Amino acid sequence: MPRRETMELIAAQQALLDLAAMVQPGGDVVPAPDQPATIAHLTQTVRNELGHVRVHMDGAVEAPPGESKEFNLAHASHHADKAIEHAEKLIAALAQYDPKVGAALDNISAATGDQV
Repeated sequence: MPRRETMELIAAQQALLDLAAMVQPGGDVVPAPDQPATIAHLTQTVRNELGHVRVHMDGAVEAPPGESKEFNLAHASHHADKAIEHAEKLIAALAQYDPKVGAALDNISAATGDQV
């Protein structure tokens, strides 16, 4: 049975994919020529980094105390930081690509008090 953390990472990956799939060109949206490729690239990068987090967390859980556990925890942290960095870039690209997404993110930020 998958670990809770693994299931949460998979859910986060799927949420990002769902968000990226919702954004389609149309109406008065005039994206830059490279914007769809940028969104696809950032989505894949986030998924890749989260996959590395999962692998290293599984390795850390299974490793006895020592160098292997420390190695895996450090690498999981690194990949989590990279996933966050690229998720932030993805959010910015989605907001720029479709003004409706930008407005929705602004509403979430206002409601939660957190910058999305």
